[in-house]
Formats: sequence, C-alpha cells, structure tokens
Amino acid sequence: MFPILDSCDDIYSGSLKPTVEHVVTDISCYPGETIDVHDAGARTIVSGLSKAAFVANNVLVSCPKEWTPSSRLYNVLKLPSQPSGTQQCQLDIPHLYRDDAFAEANGEQLAWVSSLHAAGSLTELRVDYHGSAQLILNVKCDELWLLWPATERNLRWWGLHHGHRSDDDVTYRAVAELEDLHLLHATGPQAFILPPYHLHAVLAFDVSAHMGIPLWGYPWWETSREGIEWEILWAINYSLYGFSARDAENVLITIKKQGLDSWNQILRRFPDHRLAADVGGWLTTMIERVQNALDTIRDSATSNRKKMLSKRRNPGGIKKAKGVPRTTRRAFEKRNKSQRSPE
Repeated sequence: MFPILDSCDDIYSGSLKPTVEHVVTDISCYPGETIDVHDAGARTIVSGLSKAAFVANNVLVSCPKEWTPSSRLYNVLKLPSQPSGTQQCQLDIPHLYRDDAFAEANGEQLAWVSSLHAAGSLTELRVDYHGSAQLILNVKCDELWLLWPATERNLRWWGLHHGHRSDDDVTYRAVAELEDLHLLHATGPQAFILPPYHLHAVLAFDVSAHMGIPLWGYPWWETSREGIEWEILWAINYSLYGFSARDAENVLITIKKQGLDSWNQILRRFPDHRLAADVGGWLTTMIERVQNALDTIRDSATSNRKKMLSKRRNPGGIKKAKGVPRTTRRAFEKRNKSQRSPE
C-alpha cells in the first residue's frame, strides 16, 4: 500500500546527499526573518516566529535538563528547498515513475520541501495537497508514521473532524476511530510513496528531518480521482460539516488550480497512455462540476448578504406598503396621528 524504496540512488542525482545541516540552511536562508512553525504541544500553528527563536528553542529541547513551562516542541513543516540548502543536492524522482508521472516544479527546480521535527513531537493528523501522491525521502530520521488509507469511512470521518479545534486531540481520536491503520518506522536512507488523500501523522522519537515532493501521475489515478470527487462533494455540502461558504469556495478554487490543472498537465505530457481517454473525459466533467458548485455557492452567498442588509434596514420586520411612495406613507401616518390627538 505504501511502496518503500530501499535504494535511493536514482533520487540522489548529484554528488551530495541531503543532511540535517542542509535542512537547517533551508530554514536560515528562507526569505525574511521569521517562519511559521507547528507547536506540537499546543497543537497550533505559530505564525511569524523568528528564526533565531526557533533555533534557540530546538537546541535547548534537543538536550533538555528539565522540562519547563516555557519549553516548546516546534516543528517546521514543508519549507521550500533553498539554493544554499537542500537544492544543492539536486534530487530527482525515481526512474520507476518518470514514464507516467511528474513532480511539481518551481521554474527549473523540482519543488522539494523539507521538514524538521523536534524529538518527542507528534504532528497533527493531516492530508496534504489535493490529489497528488508524495515522495517522502528520509534525511535523518527516527520517526513513526501513522498512515490511514483513503477509504470511504476514513474520508467521511475526516470531513467531520478536520479544521475543528477541540479539547480532544484529533490524532488520538483517529487511532481509535479510523480503520486500517498502518505503521511505518522511518530510519536510515529510505524513501516511500504516500498515495493521494491518505491521512497521516508523524511521531518523532529523536530530532528528525525528511523531505517530500508532490507526484502526479497515472500510478495513482484511481485514488486521486476518488479523493477529488469526495472533496468536491464535501465542498458542495459544506454547511453539513460546519464550514462556511468561503471555506468551500477556497477548497474548490484550490482543487481547480492544483488538482485539475495538474491532471491536465499529465494528459499533455503522456497523451498516448492507455488511461488518457478516461482521464480526459473525467477532467471535462470535473471542471464543469467545480464551476457549477462555485456558481451555486457564490449565488447563495450573495442572496444571504442581501437578506442581511434588508434586515438591517428594516430591523422591526415591518413590511412596507407596496406601491405607496415612502413620502406619501409618512404624510398619511402624520395626518392620522394629528387627527387622533386631543384638541
């Protein structure tokens, strides 16, 4: 279910293999003085943390004398590869997938991202991207991956729980309530494929670093198709899951730009593949379905805004007399009032 590549020789196309130092350089060379990190203890994203604070904290956490209230388990998740960091290693995708899949790129550089996890941290349960598989490459790891396939039951559960903060950690609930849990202990020079829409969380036993890149291609066609269709249906029924029209609109726009556009690229790159006709017909249907859903959500939102404005203008709920100009109605009410007043 999760193909493991014990040999990474064709991924290491250059003379350098990525190290933790390369990943740290990605962090230090990332544009700006701050980064966004995941606070594993508080189960939240911390925006705008200074790089110096992150490094200082993780150095202390890596060799603590004692745990204090100010201690934090900060993780960096999916930081773009930098020219002075992991980009120096010139990583590629395995030969096995080069004839029917492609990796996302930023210009001429493949869009690898790096992650650095603090010892003892557990990431939030998550699903990455909108239809792509991922190639995960260990850098220096002692991590336990908790992996759940994209079954109908698991996706239905995810639709109800993701994005909602509660006192109960959603990752712990997933262990008890989701089906078909797989465990992968990632150590040493190893890579594996994480299929589309597979839920996952990562427990780090030691300071760990890994890299990843989205892969689009025919090997994951069925899983990607089923996941995208489920996500579109989720967006159409957003109110049942406790989300806003804006949330649903953002999801549909991302699916259109990320998922459907990528499958269109696959058709252009591999037009003679045996699945090309099926993908082409499905793509036409999905583009229309997403656009119809966006139109419906936007029309509904516009209608609701008009109703709200109407209520604000007429808070008492008194209906205006049809066909009677406002000035005439006011004059009529004033005259009646004067006639009822005692002389």
